[in-house]
Amino acid sequence: MKKLSWYLKQIIPLTYWSAYGVDNKRQVSIWKMWFGRCYNVRILLFLILMILTVTAKGLGQSAQTTLNEMWTNDPFNIGMESVSGKTPVRLSGHNHALAATAEVVGHISTVQGYVKRGTILAIKAASASDDTSGTGIRSVKITGLDSLFAEQNETIILQGSDSVLTTNKYVRVFSVVAMTAGSGGVAAGAITITSSHAGADTSLLLIVTGESSAQSAIYTVPAGKTLYVVEFHASSATGILQTITILSRDRITDESYRPFVEKLAGQIWLSAFHLPCPLPLVFEAYTDVEIRGIGNTGNIVAGLSGWIE
Repeated sequence: MKKLSWYLKQIIPLTYWSAYGVDNKRQVSIWKMWFGRCYNVRILLFLILMILTVTAKGLGQSAQTTLNEMWTNDPFNIGMESVSGKTPVRLSGHNHALAATAEVVGHISTVQGYVKRGTILAIKAASASDDTSGTGIRSVKITGLDSLFAEQNETIILQGSDSVLTTNKYVRVFSVVAMTAGSGGVAAGAITITSSHAGADTSLLLIVTGESSAQSAIYTVPAGKTLYVVEFHASSATGILQTITILSRDRITDESYRPFVEKLAGQIWLSAFHLPCPLPLVFEAYTDVEIRGIGNTGNIVAGLSGWIE
């Protein structure tokens, strides 16, 4: 009877979950299954919308208008320009050697550093080829938040091993991307972003040799905005059990924050996972969001998608 019941349930797409413990911590895995196979809810939505599109062609303008509204309000389609008031947010981090203790999924491969107030940043390259006329990266775009937690960015011309200071002051920085490069097309050496000219203060981001961006899964919600996360993913080809977690911390005062707390976690071993969030994870303004991992030298990529409004 149990087997018959299982087969009958497969006729309907359902969500399944399983709870288990790892290192005295409760973990939850969630997946969707239909006809005995896991499926991606976004692909299913796309197929449904395609069927509705074909049907709507023969049902008049009112049906087409309804279809357009459904497509516009679809949270998994936030990249479309037609979605007014929503700005897509996609975090992607790459850690080449995930430690046995929790650290951010990013090139910096350590516990993420933060500054307490707006500060000038310093960008320094380890290779002389990463400069205004070199074969490596010549300029980068920095994106972060000012002292009032409003988003800002600027472009910096690299000067090799000489530190270059930002014009703006930053209380958070979460993206550094190459804008121009020489014949090599990527960083000739490590490029570090710190909170001081001397490079002795907090290390914030890192572009590793052979890459063109600081791939760190960190984000801070700008003032007046709310972040909605609709999916969480990770992948690894390393034969080591890895635990990947979304964490966040709330601001108490201008320079004081509560501890980071876990919001969603998953585990992988020589595989990947994708966790859709039918009910989005919600993070209010000023909240710091990180993806951390534990993996004992594992190589891993992890990220999330959502929007702010």
